[in-house]
Amino acid sequence: MDRTRKSKLQDTVKRAEAAKTEAEKIGSKFASSWIFGKYDGIGVLYAPNEEAAMQFGLKVGSLGKTRTTTFRAFTEEEIASVTDKLD
Repeated sequence: MDRTRKSKLQDTVKRAEAAKTEAEKIGSKFASSWIFGKYDGIGVLYAPNEEAAMQFGLKVGSLGKTRTTTFRAFTEEEIASVTDKLD
């Protein structure tokens, strides 16, 4: 593998580390994994609120070379609260 390609691949780990650092600055936790398939990787942000999540997304997006798709996940307790209100 040539140096340029290896350097670009190593940059992906550095970008994940930078994202983790940014998450910690806003009181959040970031976990990442590299995957096969449509996407190269997946990151999960555990943020205290949606404002912190938006701040994280804007900051990490400004670092470049990142495209995101955002999903809102619900904990068991949160989804139970929703389903308990169904008729």
